[in-house]
Amino acid sequence: MKAAVRYHSPKGHARRIAEAIARGVGVEALDVTDPRAGLSEPVDFFFVGSDSKGMSLPDEIRDYLKGLPEGLIDEAICFGCSSFTRRPAYLVQELVKSKAKRLAPQAIWSRNAPREDFLEVVAQFANTEVTRNEDDERLNPKVYLFKELRIKEQREAAEREAAEREAADAEGADAQESSE
Repeated sequence: MKAAVRYHSPKGHARRIAEAIARGVGVEALDVTDPRAGLSEPVDFFFVGSDSKGMSLPDEIRDYLKGLPEGLIDEAICFGCSSFTRRPAYLVQELVKSKAKRLAPQAIWSRNAPREDFLEVVAQFANTEVTRNEDDERLNPKVYLFKELRIKEQREAAEREAAEREAADAEGADAQESSE
């Protein structure tokens, strides 16, 4: 499966998501202003996103997406970052949908700077999506990320509780030895 990751990130947040996706699928993430960012051959998965510019998108990403040739993208998966709305990701979807055969049902979105655990799950999602078999069910990024982050939070909470119990048991054992 061939994948490409493109982004524009004046604030640096979309770049971090793009780099996590690229790590997950084993390609280089390119800013749309990079001369190598154009598509000249077909890709199975095209991950593309941007930070917001108010309630809009920066001209750089808008112009890049409008200039993409049609027919080279099998599936587009969009992402975006904004402090108050999912709008950037959905604006990217609107611009890329005419260029792709399929569009992922939901976009990947981060409020402000993405957390490390979020980026870890984004990389995992990208890898899972790109390596799935043709017959496997397509993943909904929003559902996948929410579920995986929830599982991760629950696992970390259980590990913290176990460590606290262990520390309390050790403290109790120390206190018992001291009294003897």
